[in-house]
Amino acid sequence: MGISPAMAQIEQTRFDSSAFALGTLTPKGGALPRDLWANAERDAVEDLLVGVPVIYDDPAHLELLRRVMLSPGEGPRGADNALAGQKFLTAALAGFYRDAKDLAELVPGLRSEATLSQVVAFAELMDGQTDTACARGAGLQDGRSDPFWLKLRHICYVRAGEISAADLTMNLLERQGALTEAEALKFSRFGAGRDPEIGAPQTVFDWVMLQAQGKTLTQADLANIPLGIVAAVARSTAHPAAVREAALIKAMSARAIGPREAMTLLDGLPSSPLAGELVAVATHPSASLEQYEAIANMLDRAGANWDMFRARAILLAPYMSDAEPVMGYAPRADSLTLAAMINGQTSVAEKWLLALAQDVTSPSSPTRAGELLNMYAVLDPGAARRIGSYMGVGVADEAIPAVTADNAGAGSLIHFVRAGLSAAEAGSVGPATLVYLMGLNVPDNGGADGVRDEVFRWARGHADIDWLDRWVSFRARAVPFLAATADAAGDRIVDGRPVPRVKPGAN
Repeated sequence: MGISPAMAQIEQTRFDSSAFALGTLTPKGGALPRDLWANAERDAVEDLLVGVPVIYDDPAHLELLRRVMLSPGEGPRGADNALAGQKFLTAALAGFYRDAKDLAELVPGLRSEATLSQVVAFAELMDGQTDTACARGAGLQDGRSDPFWLKLRHICYVRAGEISAADLTMNLLERQGALTEAEALKFSRFGAGRDPEIGAPQTVFDWVMLQAQGKTLTQADLANIPLGIVAAVARSTAHPAAVREAALIKAMSARAIGPREAMTLLDGLPSSPLAGELVAVATHPSASLEQYEAIANMLDRAGANWDMFRARAILLAPYMSDAEPVMGYAPRADSLTLAAMINGQTSVAEKWLLALAQDVTSPSSPTRAGELLNMYAVLDPGAARRIGSYMGVGVADEAIPAVTADNAGAGSLIHFVRAGLSAAEAGSVGPATLVYLMGLNVPDNGGADGVRDEVFRWARGHADIDWLDRWVSFRARAVPFLAATADAAGDRIVDGRPVPRVKPGAN
């Protein structure tokens, strides 16, 4: 039996005795330093985990949260399984529920660990395994009165036709004040056998009720639902292939689905254009000119869509490692170079960038190479300077602008300041990063003498955020570059099919 990519990474990492220390990321995959929670206190970290947002306007901030939640490292003082469960639950709510489930299942005695069991049940519900989640809730030893388990119990009773028990559970939820007015209406309709009128699902229970009604989402819906549900749509065999492919592209771009799983999902979508593009690449001999053309064709089909281009770049990473340019003939090396930069494939980016600089098929190739080199200097200045020396050109050092707050939320200033004080006492990367993310959701009303700004500036200075500033700045330049590349590729793709190109003759 195979193991998931997350489990494979877990096996390669050394941990201490705390479940909180578990993580799926390696340093190469973006893991933060192992001392990221040094000097932090358990209760302060719990407050941060409960208060940090899980939805962001900019996916780069979601990636930052992913790195904090899934990095292995010794936990704060007093860390226990309940705190580990809250950490994994935050990752699950943010969209990385498969990774979170893999981590939670490593902890023994799940039946007595309500929060860790919630992480696993959450993933089961997202993946359509509602009966399994119901059985998990029924076997739980502690924490059965938590709103999550009561909501699940109501769903389970309705599915089993036990309406009286479902009504009793609904009363318990209402007495606890655990339902918003909108939630109460949806649960009541579902319990009465009526359409709960979900629309675009926002919670795991919205998703479960929508599935129970036999309804599916459209491609247009994907823009209005959380990342976790996007990933669930990509994995859902009940949805049309076109919707699943669109969801897969979005989930891959946000790292909610990794390349290995994406390959498996595409194998189950034989009618998917993306699957067909990948087959076209794989069937050509490695490092052949034909495979190079197929890779470029696949990247061209992304057009100017950043998510589509990034997803294709991720899928093509192993083939791009093998591909070799023909010196003097690299008319489409700009796309391959940009894809390699996105993947962090420094050596691949180097060879294609050098090939582009020497391409004789287009007078604009050297200019495009210079633009790409300057873009790379934003993302990886060391690598860019080295490549520039090979090209005989200098690379200017540029100031990287700080990422600005992008959420117009309604977070509590008081809670934010308290969190900042606790994080400042610890002085470590993990708490500071969570405070920074919390600050994105706290408006500056201008009436507190700049307290919010002062805490936010402190968090920025102590969080592991340099890579974020560089990535966002790189992306800001890459998107218009990609649009220009797509315009230039207009004569390469007609009605979704590549136009044959004249290849260089033998010398």
